[in-house]
Amino acid sequence: VMKSLRVFYEQRRMLFLISAMVLSVVVILAVLFSMLTSRSIVQPLQVLTSAFRDVGEGNLETQVSIHSGDELENLSNTFNDMVLGLRKKETMSKFLTGMEMEEVDAISAGTKDISMFGDKRTISILFCDIRSFTTLCENYDPKIIINSLNYFFDQLIPLIEEHGGSLDKLIGDCIMAVFENREDYNGADGALQAAMAMQARLKTLRPQMEAVGMPEFHVGFGVNTGECVVGNVGTSDQLSRTVLGDAVNLAARVESLSKEGKSTCVLFTEYTKQSLRLKVEHSFLMETIVKGKSVPVSIYEVEESELDRFQEDSEEKES
Repeated sequence: VMKSLRVFYEQRRMLFLISAMVLSVVVILAVLFSMLTSRSIVQPLQVLTSAFRDVGEGNLETQVSIHSGDELENLSNTFNDMVLGLRKKETMSKFLTGMEMEEVDAISAGTKDISMFGDKRTISILFCDIRSFTTLCENYDPKIIINSLNYFFDQLIPLIEEHGGSLDKLIGDCIMAVFENREDYNGADGALQAAMAMQARLKTLRPQMEAVGMPEFHVGFGVNTGECVVGNVGTSDQLSRTVLGDAVNLAARVESLSKEGKSTCVLFTEYTKQSLRLKVEHSFLMETIVKGKSVPVSIYEVEESELDRFQEDSEEKES
């Protein structure tokens, strides 16, 4: 009996050894397969996580390349499409004015619907134009003109937003900006302060521009305040937000008269003067009759002392 059992025990022990070896191999293969599988998932996820982090930090040049042939590849393609859309939006924003960007942001945030209707608001309008710009274009290389104009805009337009206004449009070398009255903000004050700050800034920039071969820019300003129609104009496919009305036309007319200025060439109408809360040193310049009107409008000019004050403040900020 014992002899026959010995054979059985040997066979059982051998079976156990074989089973243990097979189980060990299976376990090792399972672990290796798991590691390979998890690696093929974890690595692409790490790449995507890093890419999302880069986009969150403002790097819209980020792209991911995952060729796994599964859902992760689809996710990477979706990510690349999203970044491309953001890049397009950022590029388009460079071609939109301040008023248009405010409208786009409000509609995108869901706080406003696209409207083809206008409404009336009290707004101060600022026009700024470079004197004899056509002559400058004839006497300078086109590259220098464009470079100088872009530098001019880059330095002056931010002062509009700094004083609570929005860029409405660029008309060649002319800047049109709007300053809308709000509960805690007076548009007339903002428009006139912006004009003074821009003229003072240009006074500082002029010698710097000339030193690097740029043309000498001299500008005039016209500011008017009145009731305007505000709305989106254009087609159903392309809209532009702007302001319309006699108040706008008068502001443009006043800017054209700024060449008659005696000191600062920063002119404003009696309507802006009536709306001012800010004390600004100024003097009466002339009366003008706008086309289609019979009553003359008084035009005033900001005194040089006001520009000196802005220039001193600007120099203090830079220092």
